[in-house]
Amino acid sequence: MAGTERLYLLKTVDGEEYGPVDQECLVRWAENGRITAYCQIRSTLIARWEKACEIPFLREILLTQIEQKDPGDTSFLSRVRTKVTRRAAEASAASGLHEVRPEDFESAPVPLRVAAGLFDLLLAGLLAVGAYLLFALLFSMNVLDGNSAFYLGVLAYYGTVLLGLAWILAVIGQTPGQKFWGIILIKRNGEQFYLGRACIYGVLTLTLGLLTPFIMFVAPSRRSLQEIVTGTRMVKVKLIGKRR
Repeated sequence: MAGTERLYLLKTVDGEEYGPVDQECLVRWAENGRITAYCQIRSTLIARWEKACEIPFLREILLTQIEQKDPGDTSFLSRVRTKVTRRAAEASAASGLHEVRPEDFESAPVPLRVAAGLFDLLLAGLLAVGAYLLFALLFSMNVLDGNSAFYLGVLAYYGTVLLGLAWILAVIGQTPGQKFWGIILIKRNGEQFYLGRACIYGVLTLTLGLLTPFIMFVAPSRRSLQEIVTGTRMVKVKLIGKRR
């Protein structure tokens, strides 16, 4: 298998995951019935699942299976389901799952990064207020003394922020701020993004995030330190044609 070949993950309706596999393997699985129209598939490049029936190279196979399975069903719900699965080709063709390569993405500019960072910082501030109120309540109820409430509160807050950030980056690929401003973190080689790498990225972001504009300015690759260390890129992306 070529190192630059696009790879995919499959999630069945029962929640089981398989892969990574290439396009040819997905086609074989669809032809033998292992993939149904409502399984979910995503590229290892982007942590965003799509229904199998929305993937161009699987759509006709899966729609044929639906028609063969229940050819006499002309109910209203059946007709609606068929129309939904036969989405316009141009909408599916613009999907970020199957029509992109790592080098196709435009790097996210500093203003978008800053805007996304401020958005996420606001959410982190709200979380800090919640943590403060919680541990202040525990202190007022004599559950914790002053020092314990302070140190446990700080530990719980930063632990939650770090683990939450790592999970969001590994599973979703975007923080709320990044999603709002249309940027996403990807691996440079297009392989799967694991939790360990996301955790390292999160630690560097929390400790050195304020230096990102300066490091991007002096680095030849125009990437932040956390991107350089973890082999990632922050890019602008459109995931679904008419929804963006």
